[in-house]
Amino acid sequence: WGKISEKQLNDALARQARSGKRLGEILMGTNACTEEDISRALALQFDMEFVDLDISAIKPDVMEMMPEAMMKEYQIVPLEYKDGRLKVAITDPLDLESVDAMRFRLNMDVDCVLAAREKVQEIIKSYTEHAESETVDTMLQEFTSTDVDFVDRGEKGASMNAESAPIIRLVQ
Repeated sequence: WGKISEKQLNDALARQARSGKRLGEILMGTNACTEEDISRALALQFDMEFVDLDISAIKPDVMEMMPEAMMKEYQIVPLEYKDGRLKVAITDPLDLESVDAMRFRLNMDVDCVLAAREKVQEIIKSYTEHAESETVDTMLQEFTSTDVDFVDRGEKGASMNAESAPIIRLVQ
C-alpha cells in the first residue's frame, strides 16, 4: 500500500507488543495513518468491501429499519435493503458478536461492509439529530393545529373560592 515505511511498521509493532493496543490505533496515534487508511487496510485484509459513507446516499426508509439505540450500541449504519438482506456498514471486522446480535434482533440476513468509525459516528449523529428534530416539529405542529377553546368566566371565575375548586372537591 505504501502508506507507511518498514521502519514505521516495525516501531508500531514494537509499541504494540509493549502496550497490547491494536496496530491501527498505534499507527493513527503516531499520525502515520488516518482512520480511513486503517479501515481500508482492514477491509483488504478481511476480504470485505470498504465504503466511504455519505448520508445523502442512504435512504431514510432503510435507516428506519434499525432502531437508533442499536445503531449507537453496535456502531452500525444500515445502507441498503434488497432481496430480504440488509447491507450494513460496520467499523470492526472482528466484532462478530455484535453482528450476530444484530442479526438475531432484526431477524434478517445481514451483509457487512467496512467503514471508518468516525464516518459511522457522523452518520448516526446526523440521523438521530434529524429524527429528533422531526419528532419535535411533528409534536409542535400537532399541538398548534389542535383547536383549544378558551372560556372567559368573567365575574363567576373571579368569585370562585378554594372549596369550589375542582381539585379540592375531589380530595374532600
